[in-house]
Amino acid sequence: MGISPLVVSDPLKISYVRIDGEGNLSVSISSFDYSQYKEKLSFDQLCQSMAEVFERFIEYYKEGREERIINEIKTA
Repeated sequence: MGISPLVVSDPLKISYVRIDGEGNLSVSISSFDYSQYKEKLSFDQLCQSMAEVFERFIEYYKEGREERIINEIKTA
């Protein structure tokens, strides 16, 4: 959430969503990112919320509404 995975060698330092070959989502939240949200959300709530965002983005993509993804990212 703010650090590109292209510039970090340690995957524990970044937050990311992974989608496997069967379409299952798994979420990893870095300790730094969680520290910014722990007052408002539990760890499980934060992971669930992030997964829901990506599920929504996948649906937008399937519907050909890629511009909606960009707009949501810009307003986050």
